[in-house]
Amino acid sequence: MFVTAESITAKRKAIDALEADWLKDLAEYARSGDWQTAGYFNVASALRHTSRIDQGVAQKYVNLARKLDALPLVAAAFAAGDISLRHAQVIAKATTAKRAGTMSQVEDKLVDIAREHTPKDLSGVVQSLTDAIDGDGGAEADAEAYDANALYMSSTLDGRWDIKGSCDRLTGEVIMAALDARMACDRQKHDARRAPARRMDALFEICRRPLDAGELGESHGVRPHMNLVVDVDDLPGATPDLLAKVRGDLRRNGTSRRRCSTCCSVTATSHA
Repeated sequence: MFVTAESITAKRKAIDALEADWLKDLAEYARSGDWQTAGYFNVASALRHTSRIDQGVAQKYVNLARKLDALPLVAAAFAAGDISLRHAQVIAKATTAKRAGTMSQVEDKLVDIAREHTPKDLSGVVQSLTDAIDGDGGAEADAEAYDANALYMSSTLDGRWDIKGSCDRLTGEVIMAALDARMACDRQKHDARRAPARRMDALFEICRRPLDAGELGESHGVRPHMNLVVDVDDLPGATPDLLAKVRGDLRRNGTSRRRCSTCCSVTATSHA
C-alpha cells in the first residue's frame, strides 16, 4: 500500500469524525439517565468503568459532549472531520455560562479559524476573545487556569508511582526553571541519563533537600528521612569518578554519604 500525506490526512479526518460521533452518543447517554439506572453515581463513573478510562479524563469527555450540544457549528465541523478534538476542546472550554451568548454569535468565525489553523493558534484567538468578553484584562481566565491546577500521584502494583498533572503557565515556568537549575547542578561527566530521567532525579533532589534540612517541618520531632545501606560497587548509576570519591571517603572515614545519579542519599560500604 502506497502511503501519501493525503491518505494520512483522510484517515485523520475519519478518526476525528468518528470521535465526534462517539461524543454525540455520550451526550445522548448522559441525557437518557441509563447510567443512573445501572447504578453509577454519574456519567463519568459509568464511562470510567465500562471503557477503562481514568476518572478525570472521563469527566472531560462528558463535559465536552454536553457543551457540543450548545455549539452546533463546532459539532458539525467536528463530525465532518474538518476540525480536531483539540480544536473542539479549545472552543468548548471557553464557552462558559457567562460567555455563552457572545460565543454563539462568533461560533461560525471560530470554526472558520479552526479549519485553517492549529489548536495552539486557535487558543490564542480564543484567549483574546474571552479577555474582551470578560472585560477584566484576562483576570478571570487566569483564575480559571489556576483553579484547574492539579497533581495526581498513585502507587502501582510494582511499587512505582504514576505522576500526572496540569498547571497554569506561570506555575509551569517556575517548576521548569527550578528543574533546569537542579539538572544543571546534578549533571555528571559522560552522563548517560536521558532528559526525563534527569528531570525526575532533579525533582527528587528539590524535594529531598528541604526535607533533610527540616525546612518543611518535622513529624513527631523527627525530620522525614530514609537511609539506605549498599555496597559501593552496587551503587546504581555510579560513575567511575563518583566511585573513586566514595572509596576515598571510605578510606578516610569508614562510611560515605553521597547522592548517586539514580538513588537517594546512601550510606556506602565496601568489601575492598
